Amino acid sequence: MPSFEEKFLAAASSLPCGRTRSQKPFRGKIRKSRKEQKRAFERMIEQATFAAFERVTAEPRLRRSLEDALAC
Repeated sequence: MPSFEEKFLAAASSLPCGRTRSQKPFRGKIRKSRKEQKRAFERMIEQATFAAFERVTAEPRLRRSLEDALAC
């Protein structure tokens, strides 16, 4: 399972990199629309956040710390 950093970098690399519409995509690569890229990035962040939350809640010590922080 890829780490959060790997998922984040993969999502970030799929974002547009300053090309204008008139330029052709690099080496004939199929380019997603900006909306699709944004959705994919948001989905990846959501999945990574959920996975991190599950890891935190799986450990009793971390869960108590989280509950204490949220109680404030």
